[in-house]
Amino acid sequence: FIYSCHVYGNQAFHQGGAFCFINVKYIHMIKVKFKMNQAGSGGSLAISLPQSVAISNTLFLQNVAFEQGGSIYIESFQDEVKSTIKFSTVSFLVAETTKKKIAQTGIAISVVNAGKCIIQYAHFRADLMHRTSIMSIAKLKVSYMLLNLVDFRSLFPDVYLLDVSITQAQSFGLQTVTFHCPIYIHIEDGLLAHSKKVDFWYKCVQCKDKFYSLACNKMSIVNMYKIIIEDKNKRGRSSSKCRQCPFHTLCKNGKIQSLPGYWGYVVKDQVVVLQCPIEYCCQTGRCVGIDACN
Repeated sequence: FIYSCHVYGNQAFHQGGAFCFINVKYIHMIKVKFKMNQAGSGGSLAISLPQSVAISNTLFLQNVAFEQGGSIYIESFQDEVKSTIKFSTVSFLVAETTKKKIAQTGIAISVVNAGKCIIQYAHFRADLMHRTSIMSIAKLKVSYMLLNLVDFRSLFPDVYLLDVSITQAQSFGLQTVTFHCPIYIHIEDGLLAHSKKVDFWYKCVQCKDKFYSLACNKMSIVNMYKIIIEDKNKRGRSSSKCRQCPFHTLCKNGKIQSLPGYWGYVVKDQVVVLQCPIEYCCQTGRCVGIDACN
């Protein structure tokens, strides 16, 4: 039991920059602040083969892992996983403060197998340009998992807000989960399912030059519940929202603007461009948006 502590600046070569628990049955933390800890996996915490983990009212700031689990790494490689993991009222912030390689999977949390896992009242924020995932859940043999009242936020594109790969599952739920990307950066959600595995993700995506997106940079999931692996046929879905830039417009960094002398409007998430009468529309090379008028 760990209560009301500040844990700063610890390092480990392999796992658990601050704490590494192996075969510890019960772990309970309340009001702990982890800051600037680092390790190979689990910058602050590495937990292996747990029976019960409960972390509440805890803050994780600037913790770094070079492999996976920037703040927390949890693993269980048993055939039958009976652990219970619960995070409540927790916040994670990772910012670009170092040129060192940051974990490519789970810069906040990485979970490899868990019996029952609940994350609620949680905030995840990533202020970095690395192509990575904020929360990664892999090879999950889960009887029940729920994300409730969770907020994911990235200030840069090409970041997976949530990346999940389930090999065995009875139920998995998202309730009141919100994803935020930078302005002009849209959210891509994808699903790939086959006989023994389901992968799904939410990612901040910036359109390439000569493409644009009108999609909102915020997405809220009110109730997505009970993802059960039962379909043996492969299926895939990805909601990429980038469209090719129409004639007489300029598209860069996901933004679209009309060229001088042209005016645009939106029809079913697509921009349609018309030539303006002389002097009615923007006549300079710095038109703002698609419908700038004189």
